[in-house]
Amino acid sequence: MPPKAVQPDIKIVIREAIKELLNDDEFMNKVAKKLYDKVNDLEQTVNKQNDQLNLLESKIKQLQYAQKNWNICIYGIPEKSNSSLEEAVLKVCNEKLEVPVNSVDIVKCYRVGSKKNSNRPVIVRLDSQNKRNLLLKNKKKLKGQKIGVMEDLDKERLMLYKMAQEKTSRKAVFTMDGNIFVYWENRKHLIKNEIDLLNL
Repeated sequence: MPPKAVQPDIKIVIREAIKELLNDDEFMNKVAKKLYDKVNDLEQTVNKQNDQLNLLESKIKQLQYAQKNWNICIYGIPEKSNSSLEEAVLKVCNEKLEVPVNSVDIVKCYRVGSKKNSNRPVIVRLDSQNKRNLLLKNKKKLKGQKIGVMEDLDKERLMLYKMAQEKTSRKAVFTMDGNIFVYWENRKHLIKNEIDLLNL
């Protein structure tokens, strides 16, 4: 009988084959290129998804602010008052801002902020953007009084608005169509973020 052929250890064969492949520069370059292309494709996919997410967040903010275009924010109305909140709002609009506003012009009004704070701001939604804009236009009539009127800003812009006031002064900061401006060193600056404040 012929002797049995010696069967090679499969693990050794695989190990040797891998060693040869790892020492093959051409093969390794092909592997590296495939890995690079795959990582590059993944990065492009992630970047595209991030762009779509940022666009979606931007559209949501636009929609949220579009709703606020019907609102004004009145601060300084005493909470301890014999009149209702709507009556107090009407008094400010008609007597102090000198804009004729009736109950039917007000969609709703409510206070915002913690109840621990006294005289919380009042958000007033009107049924007419023209009337809302006229009220904002006449806010200068409240100069020197404890009551004030401003646009209804979202949380992010309101925080930036307050930071701008702390950086400059209350008189130097104003808003227009939801945008924050600072009149500083004889120039009007649009403030979009904290970096813009640092660059003043």
